[in-house]
Amino acid sequence: MKSLCILLAIALAHGQIQLNYPLNVEFDYNLAGTLDARGINNGQRSSGALSQMTSVASIQAVQQNTDGSFLFVMNMFGTQVNVGQGVEGIETLGDDDDGLGEDMYYQQSQNGEITQVWYQSGDSPYFVEVKLGAINSFHTHTLNVNQQMSVLESTVAGVHYSNYVGSGSSSLLNVNKQFTQEDFQSFSDPNVSPSTVKISASGVAGVASQGYFQSTGINQLVEINNAGATSSADNNNNVMDMTMSSYGTLALSLSANSAANPEKKKRFNVTMTSHELNNGTRSYKASTTKDLAGSLIKQRSQRKPRIQLEEAIRSAIETNGVPSVKTLNQVIRFIQASNSDVLQIVEQFFQDARFQTDSEYRKKMFYIATSIPTGDYLIWSTDWNPPIEPSTSKL
Repeated sequence: MKSLCILLAIALAHGQIQLNYPLNVEFDYNLAGTLDARGINNGQRSSGALSQMTSVASIQAVQQNTDGSFLFVMNMFGTQVNVGQGVEGIETLGDDDDGLGEDMYYQQSQNGEITQVWYQSGDSPYFVEVKLGAINSFHTHTLNVNQQMSVLESTVAGVHYSNYVGSGSSSLLNVNKQFTQEDFQSFSDPNVSPSTVKISASGVAGVASQGYFQSTGINQLVEINNAGATSSADNNNNVMDMTMSSYGTLALSLSANSAANPEKKKRFNVTMTSHELNNGTRSYKASTTKDLAGSLIKQRSQRKPRIQLEEAIRSAIETNGVPSVKTLNQVIRFIQASNSDVLQIVEQFFQDARFQTDSEYRKKMFYIATSIPTGDYLIWSTDWNPPIEPSTSKL
C-alpha cells in the first residue's frame, strides 16, 4: 500500500519546486540548536543537562552531476556551545574564518534527498557529528502544495518511512515531515529497537521558488528505556535500569546577507570535485548519513555516557530516605563496567561529600567507594576522613 502511495505521489509531483542552487555561491544559514537530556523517574523528567548551540552553517554547490544532483561543501563558523546556565558555560568551537574542523561534502538530489556524505578521517568525531546534524537538517522531499507522500528514506536516525505534506504558496513551499519509532526498518544505533525507544519527530523545510532553502527546522523527542546498557550483556545484568529522555531542536534560517553581499568574505577558497573525493584526496571518506551516524554512535558508546552515571549517583544518594541495596549495587556495577573516565565523576561526588552534614549521604558514598576499584584511592585522595563510621545496616 505504501509503495502505491509513493508511486502516486511521484506521478502527481510533475512541475513541483526542485532544488536549484547556483554553483560556487555561498549560502549562509543562522543555526540555533538545543538538547535537553534528562532521566525519567516515576514518570517525571528529572534533572539533567541543557545544551545550546549557535553557529553559521555555510554551504556552497560546487558541482552539478548529470542526474541533476548537487555536490555541496559545508562547514560551520563561529560555533558557540553553552552547557548549563549562564555565560560562564559558553565555549567557542572554531572561529569565523577557519570553521569547525575540516570541510564536509554531501550529495543532494534535486528533490532534496541526501544520498552521500564525505568527511575527513582525521577530523574530530564530535565536530563531524555536529556538522552531520546540520547536513541532515537539509534532507527533505520536495512535493506540491497540498500533496502528501510516504517515503522510505535513510537519515542519521536510520532507515524509516517519513510522512511528508506540502503547504505554502507558489513562491515558498513548506515541506512538513513526521515519523515515529513505528516507522523504522532499522536504527543507526544498534542498541535500540521499537520496543526500547519512543520517537516523536517532526520537521519543516521552506524552499523558495528559485530552488534554495529559505529555512529548515527539526524537533525530536526520544525516550530510551534501560539507557545505561550498551550491549545485550549489560541488559541481562541490569547494569543501569533507567529511562533517558532527550528533546532536541535544530533551526536554520537563511542569513539576510547570504549570497547577496558581494563584499562578503569567501569561506571556501579551495573546493573538491566528487572524483577527487572518491579517489581519497586529502583522506576523505564516503558514507551514507545513516552509516556515519552509526559509526559515531559506536565511538560515543565506548566512552560510556557520563550524564547517565551522574544521574544514577545523584538519584541514589540525594533521595530522601535510604535506597535499597539493589539500587546502590546497580550504580556500582555500572561503575565497574565503565572506563576510567567515570571515576572523575565519582571523585567529584566525594569532593561534595566532604562538606555534607547529611550522614546518610556520606554513608551511601562510602558504601559505593568500598565496592569499586580504586575506591580507597578516592577516599584518601579527597582527604575525606569521614567523622562517622561507615554503616550499611540500613541498606
